[in-house]
Amino acid sequence: MPSVTPDSGVVCEPKPFVFPEAVEPTASVPFTDEVYWTIRIKDYITVACHRYRFISVIMMAFVAVLVAYITHGDALGWMQQNSALAATIAIIGLATYHYFFSERSVYCIDHHEFTPPDEWRVSRADIVKILSTDKHLTPESVAFMERLLSKSGTSDRTAFPPNLVRSLKTGERWTATLEDSRYEAEQAMGGALQGLMDKTGLSPKDIDVLIVNCSLLSPTPSLCALLVHKFGMRSDILTYNLSGMGCSANGVSIDLAQR
Repeated sequence: MPSVTPDSGVVCEPKPFVFPEAVEPTASVPFTDEVYWTIRIKDYITVACHRYRFISVIMMAFVAVLVAYITHGDALGWMQQNSALAATIAIIGLATYHYFFSERSVYCIDHHEFTPPDEWRVSRADIVKILSTDKHLTPESVAFMERLLSKSGTSDRTAFPPNLVRSLKTGERWTATLEDSRYEAEQAMGGALQGLMDKTGLSPKDIDVLIVNCSLLSPTPSLCALLVHKFGMRSDILTYNLSGMGCSANGVSIDLAQR
């Protein structure tokens, strides 16, 4: 529609907004054969360094023998005359290799599971009522879910998220906001961590690494930041927040703790 400016009184036609064309992102370095082989060579060097680290111990022993040969002319005779010193050098070399290159062992010292409060527990009939508050679900869909519940092994004291249980009192559809998700995560993860510290006698300041895995929720600030702030952990703690990985994140968490 035409518009009139208050100063000049001139009728002007508003210009339609033109969206800019989407440009496909390009790499800063063209992916040529030279770049490809550079990446491959770096990969081979990395694999060689990890697979043949024992060569460093052999090189250390070779250097020790070479130094003894240069200094005394007879390396074997020098080692026989100074067997204690040679053994000490060998032990130091092996200890250095073990410290820098051996993999750390990871043990599960203790564990604790979060126990939901009774207010979160519902029966199978309550679950059907909760599902019925969603007007997008047809009666056939609710009946199908009811049949699934009867054969899925769900008990009459199953813990449900508090935002879903709240719909039993209000009779309205449940809410699914970020605030609801953060509250549930804080209660579950915070309760499990607090129970673990009570069981082991650890304090929040004793924790060096915190790894959190949640498949569906990945807020900002992260769940790790939520727990660090909640328990007042150290400022130099290492935190890792995994999301969207499902059960495979368990193995990744152990690998992170090992590294």
